[in-house]
Order: sequence, then C-alpha cells, then structure tokens
Amino acid sequence: MTTQSRTPDQPTDEFPTARLEPRRVIGNSKMWWATAAALVVAGLLVWRSTESVGPTITIRFPEGHGLTVGDFVRHRGIEVGHVDRIELASDLESIEVEVTLLAGAEEIAREGTRFWIVRPQISLVEVRGLDTAIGAKYIAVSPAAQDAQQQLEFEGLATPPAGDAYRSGMEVVLRGDSSYGLTADAPVSWRGVDVGQVLSVDLASDTRYVDVRVRIDSAYKNLVRANSKFWATSGLGIDAGFTGFSLKAESLTTIARGGVSFITPADDDQATAVQPGHVFTLHAEEDADWTEDASTVSLIDFPLPPTVILRATWKQKYLGFTRSYDQDSSAVVVATDKGQQLFAPDGAAYAPEDALDDTWHLDLFAPGSKGPLAELGGNFDIGRRKGGVAVLPLEHRVPASHAIPADRVRTPPEPEDCCLVRSVAGDSGASSVIHSLSRALLTQSGDVWQVDPDGADLDDWHGAAVVATSDGALVGLFVVTSSGPTIAPLRVAR
Repeated sequence: MTTQSRTPDQPTDEFPTARLEPRRVIGNSKMWWATAAALVVAGLLVWRSTESVGPTITIRFPEGHGLTVGDFVRHRGIEVGHVDRIELASDLESIEVEVTLLAGAEEIAREGTRFWIVRPQISLVEVRGLDTAIGAKYIAVSPAAQDAQQQLEFEGLATPPAGDAYRSGMEVVLRGDSSYGLTADAPVSWRGVDVGQVLSVDLASDTRYVDVRVRIDSAYKNLVRANSKFWATSGLGIDAGFTGFSLKAESLTTIARGGVSFITPADDDQATAVQPGHVFTLHAEEDADWTEDASTVSLIDFPLPPTVILRATWKQKYLGFTRSYDQDSSAVVVATDKGQQLFAPDGAAYAPEDALDDTWHLDLFAPGSKGPLAELGGNFDIGRRKGGVAVLPLEHRVPASHAIPADRVRTPPEPEDCCLVRSVAGDSGASSVIHSLSRALLTQSGDVWQVDPDGADLDDWHGAAVVATSDGALVGLFVVTSSGPTIAPLRVAR
C-alpha cells in the first residue's frame, strides 16, 4: 500500500471546522462593567435627590402676583421649598400652587401654618418686599405650633399677616364706639415704648361697636391686667391759643396708621391677670387720672436673682514688658445643701495661654463694692464644665443676699420665654437690669439654646442669669461664644 504525500501548495478536499468554546460575555466585556457602574451612580443620584425632598403641599391664593414655577418658599430668610406647579383653580376664583418642601422642613406642613406671596408694598411708614421689585417673587411662611395636626392643603393669605409673624404674645380685644383711625400693624405702646401691635380692626358681631384685636408681646404681657385702661392715640393733636398753636403726635406711625396706648394702675384691687381674648373698652382719649399716678404694675411679679462679678487678674509679656490685665464677667452663686457653687462662663474661669505662671487670680465682687466677697485665688478645682459653663465649688461662702437658693433653680426641658438679669451699681446702691428674650428667638442646639440677638448687642450680658418669665426660676446662664450668644441650661447638684 502506497501513500501519497501532500505538498503545502497542493489543495485539499477537507474543509476546516469551527471549534465552539463557551465564554462569559459579561465578564470579558468592559462595556458591561461600564453599564453597571453607570446604573449604580444613577441609583445613588436618585436616592440622594429623593432623600433631600420633603412632602408636597397645595396652597390656594386669591392672586398670583407674578409667581412662577421655580420660585422659592422662604422662612426666616432661607429656602425651605420651591414651586413645582401653578394653575388656575377649577372655579376660576383662585390659583393653586403646588409646593415641594425640602427635607428638614416637614414640620411646616401642619394645620395653622400661614403662607403669603411677598411682593413690593410701599406705605407712609414702611417699605416691604422691595427685593422682589426686580427679583423673583417668593412665598413666605409662618409655621404653626409643632404639636398641630399634619396638613397638605392650605388657604394662602391675600396680604401678609398683621405684625411680625414670628413674634408671640397675648391677644386681647379692644371694643370702642369707633375705629379712631386705627389700622392693622398700628403700634400698641406703654409710656411711648412699643409693646405690641394691632392685628385687625373690624365691626363687632352686633355692628354697634368696633372690635380692635391687638397682640401684646410675650415680654410685656404681665402689664395687662383686668383694670388696664386703653385709649387711641391716632393722628395729630392741635392746641391753639392767642400765642400760637402746637402739634402733638407720638410718631409718624401713629399719624399714618393710628396707635393705642395703655396703662395699668397698681393700687387698684382689680389689678389681676387676664386670659387671652379678654375684652377691654377702647377710649377715644386718655384720662389724666390714669397717668398722673406714678405707681403702676411691675413688668415682672417675682424677685430678681442677684448676680456677682467674677474678676480675673493676671500678668503677661507684651513686647518684652510685663503688663497687668483684668477681666470682669457676671456669674451666679447657687446655695445647695452641700455648699455654694459658682456658675460662670467657661472662658472666665481659665487663665489665658500667655499668662505668666502664678499670676492668675480670681475674686468675687458685689456690684459697686470695693472689697471682694470671696477670694478664689489661682489654684482651685472646677467641678464640671458643660455648655460653656464652669462650675466652681466655693470654699468660702458669700453672704446669703448674693446667693440663689437651689429651690429657685430648675432645668427647662425646652426653650421658653425668659429674661436676662444682672446686678449693677447705681447711685442708690445695687439694682438689677433685665433684657427680655422671646421664645421665638431661641433655638435648641444640642445642650444649649442658640439666641437670635434680633439686632441687639448682648456682649455686656456675658454671664448673666437667665430667668423664666413664667415662674421666676433660674433656668440658665447667658454665654457669648465665638459662634454667637447662647443660653446654657443649669443643672445643679443639690
């Protein structure tokens, strides 16, 4: 049997066949990995965007005033939501605005929350919404109480609410024979100091009288008693005689909008507290007998706690020379069964880093006194520190008149209406001065309350006692920090 060999150039009658080998397409293709990564990124973006969005609410307004989709909802000057949709209501009598709130602003969607469209408004005494004259309109909001029921549909206001939407207080009704030229936002004053505002002016239900609804700010509501006398101070008073004439008006605001004044005699048996909604008579003018008596009801009806002065002295080098320094701050002394404790701002109880060794010294003084109440020295143990407050046990007691009993101290669970108190020296001896703080100006932030100064300079109140206006209890210490003024609630070891 013979075989024939095949040269490379010689054709063959056999065809090549493909060999199939299974392969993992997803594992070997980079495009699948890129697709999976894109899906993961897209999912994360959707999750992030969903997380930052709160509930969607519907607000009905009588007019749109140029509001457009994309405009903001603002509370206290910051964005809390945005407009998603605007359309005419089915009855053609109003517009419906769909708003999506941001995450963290869910508490706005509660029964009693008020919304209004901010637009330019100019009057004789004020200008509102000027920023919307050339910029976008926006919806302002005044939130309801946090314990109110949740709600997703609201009736918007045609005009901004009368007065400051963020101020709290007690509302009462003044009933008179006429409106006496009063309008919403007119001031309510006590001896020329604004202590409230007119909220509305309307006819009484029987149309015989005019009811003026006013709000007395929470810091001054103790001035309103059952025997309080209210009178209108609207317009100008003209006194003409042979020698000429004089004009009398409290302010430009009372000329344009009118105003209300009131006084509360203290020597009357009817000087009792009233409840919100109490009805008073609104007189056309004041009676001289009401104001001639200088004895009037006090703004507070509890004794003010004493404060002391914590004075620090030390020496440090400056340009090669040794210089002496001193620093004063207010503080409070609390008397407990275990002894007296000094509550002072944290920064006032520690020596600066540049202080020379053995030169740091602390003393306690009463306002106006020459000698110290107690010498703390430079070596002492600080019991504890919290919220910017240092607690120092006092080895040497100060007189009881400069200490606060422990039963007058309580730890508040949340911010409340209060006032700052500090003792000062005067011509007739030491006295106390106060600065009222409304609950609306306080925000819980961890262990402390952040304070909105509302334009006031509060640096001089560093270390002042914080007293609740409801019962006169000592509830905290006022501390000015680098991040702003705060109130540190006190916790006393009894």
